[in-house]
Amino acid sequence: MIALGADHGGYRLKEAVKRYLEEKQIPYRDFGTDSEESIDYGPVAEQVARFVAEGKAQRGILCCGTGIGISIAANKVPGIRAAVVTNDFCAEMTRRHNDANILCMGGRVIDEETAVRLTEIFLTTPFEGGRHTRRVAYIHKIEEEAVDFAAPKEEAAAGIALGADHGGYRLKEAVKRYLEEKQIPYRDFGANSEESVDYAPIAEQVARFVAEGKAERGILCCGTGIGISIAANKVPGIRAAVVTNDFCAEMTRRHNDANILCMGGRVIDEETAVRLTEIFLTTPFEGGRHARRVAYIGQIESKGL
Repeated sequence: MIALGADHGGYRLKEAVKRYLEEKQIPYRDFGTDSEESIDYGPVAEQVARFVAEGKAQRGILCCGTGIGISIAANKVPGIRAAVVTNDFCAEMTRRHNDANILCMGGRVIDEETAVRLTEIFLTTPFEGGRHTRRVAYIHKIEEEAVDFAAPKEEAAAGIALGADHGGYRLKEAVKRYLEEKQIPYRDFGANSEESVDYAPIAEQVARFVAEGKAERGILCCGTGIGISIAANKVPGIRAAVVTNDFCAEMTRRHNDANILCMGGRVIDEETAVRLTEIFLTTPFEGGRHARRVAYIGQIESKGL
């Protein structure tokens, strides 16, 4: 059983995925939307995520304009590992390494043919286990500790919190050089080399630093940007966005008020990482209807992260 959901921006991708599931005779439940009329993504994300977390579906598929907002909302539900995916490599790796149970895609980022292909990879790729089991278990630990975590309401301090595992180390170092050039203060939580380390503890440190108001925003890097974003989003008050292109870097600030940028060292190069960082740090939140949608993410957190 697959749980499906989308807002208006992801409606066409969802319908394409439905046709694929029907062709393959894979059972599904569709939580909407049923048209391209504008709706909020948060309630749909929550319904699908809870359906998967309760064991009523093996996996879920969620679509919105970029895949980002709907993934942030889904990751606020305990037991969910929702992955924003734009290419074949990430669709495979998020299953092998993150044991992702919800695939998130953007209708304004990929086409229907790509969505179907990514769905097939996501549904047929197994979890590798091994050292990745320990990393996934740490995400669950962050969820458990989040029950007692209360982020202060004070205004955030200036500065950027940085973190990466070995797969994102080079991107982090490139971003550091950019921040130094622009004289933007930062705190680096590691890693300090390309020697293998687990991403989740670093994600937690950066996320808590931002949520506690000690940094204005954060930047996290791992191999794909996905695992480290899932871990960060388990901290209340954090909206961590996996970004691979200029459009998504801008939209996640304008529409999601994202406060942590996540990038993948095996997905983008250093020059792109610096460009996405600049867009992320200079783009304002639009507010308006998007403020209501961001507030709903906080409501999901209050129900039981």
